[in-house]
Amino acid sequence: MLSYFPKDIEDKSEVCKQFSHLNIKEKQVVECKIELLTSETTRNKKLLIKAVLVDADGSYAEAVWFNRRFLLQQFQSGDIVLIYGQPKYEYGKLSFPNTEIEHPKVNRREIVPVYSDLNYIPGTWIREKILLLHSSIDDIQDTIPEEIRHKK
Repeated sequence: MLSYFPKDIEDKSEVCKQFSHLNIKEKQVVECKIELLTSETTRNKKLLIKAVLVDADGSYAEAVWFNRRFLLQQFQSGDIVLIYGQPKYEYGKLSFPNTEIEHPKVNRREIVPVYSDLNYIPGTWIREKILLLHSSIDDIQDTIPEEIRHKK
């Protein structure tokens, strides 16, 4: 995994708290509250999860995910969350299709690497595991001889 490099980086440093301040042409981070979280099965037997989101001003938006059952265990109505993605304004409402969602953290990373999915393993999972590897990278013994490492 140490030789699996990111394909891009994303800047998540600015957190917006109002839907009215969003630019629908780019990805952004929005802090909001989950007002309602529901799930249903589509005609094609896919799991559809919908969340009604409320911002700091009381404005509403919708987030939609397909086949992400784990979201039902991680999040519930009333949770404050961070949504990262590109908003869309269609059918008279603001929506966030298939965005990233997470609980706010005290030590949130602002610039994060983006990894490609690998054989059905999500890139976000790969990013988390590689970050865990960074904490123990000093324990890996360097096999390059000392004279070669210091040679100019």
